[in-house]
Amino acid sequence: MARELAKVNFYSVGTPELIDKVGMPKKIIDLDKYPLTALFDHKTGRYWPWTFTESRSFTPSKPRFITDDLEAEFQAILAGVGFGHMPGFLVLPWLRSGKLIQILHEETSPVWRLYLYRPQRGPTPLRIRALFDYLVEVLGHIET
Repeated sequence: MARELAKVNFYSVGTPELIDKVGMPKKIIDLDKYPLTALFDHKTGRYWPWTFTESRSFTPSKPRFITDDLEAEFQAILAGVGFGHMPGFLVLPWLRSGKLIQILHEETSPVWRLYLYRPQRGPTPLRIRALFDYLVEVLGHIET
């Protein structure tokens, strides 16, 4: 059984201090001229690309900060290490507070759908159903 919980938007962001220091990227093609963060995918041996509408993507060629942990990448962005591409559930509160600024305003990213899945083979124990319902309630209300 699968249940769609949310539509996840992605934002390209940086700190005001970083923008004051190095300027603000205006176009995707200019991103490699700026300090960037990258999320490493061990399965492919590559960085996760920044995806944009119309099947466009960008992969940092020389990121300043590399990690395989999304939260660590987010903390590096908050610390002003580089610009990054993050899901809304992480960055929206920081965008509202002004501690992060969205860059590339003209560019949007495709929406990812967040699903919760559990196998359904025969009767489902009550504790599993209760956990599933709880996760639907909690995760279904995240702001993205």
